[in-house]
Amino acid sequence: MLTLLPLLGIVLGATLQYWFSQAAERRRRQQRLRSEVYVNFLRGAAGVAMAQKFRNKEKEEEFMFLLVDARTRIAVYGNREVILRINDFWRLGGVADSPEQKKAFVAACQAMRKESLPPSEEIPDKEMARLLFDEDVE
Repeated sequence: MLTLLPLLGIVLGATLQYWFSQAAERRRRQQRLRSEVYVNFLRGAAGVAMAQKFRNKEKEEEFMFLLVDARTRIAVYGNREVILRINDFWRLGGVADSPEQKKAFVAACQAMRKESLPPSEEIPDKEMARLLFDEDVE
């Protein structure tokens, strides 16, 4: 019996190490998927806005497909806060024409940042709005 205890400890340790490494890998993979889909959402939204501004229907359609694909994947991979903030933005029309719509878009972007960056990397909404829209949003 005494000779089996060290062997049992080794097997138990190896099993736990395997489970923990698998769980860590799943978390890293999920975070990569989330980051990718969030960037695609932002690219799609920006692309649609620019295509509309320049009245380019072909590009608008292309970016709309990207946006719809990103929204679908966010429904699967996105965290709760990001989904709620994107839905707030979409309830207002899904465009950033008014100050209220811009605030909702900024809130969605902030939720995406909050998920993937440490609290020390937070920036004020006013600065995010300046970055995204080149204007202050009240």
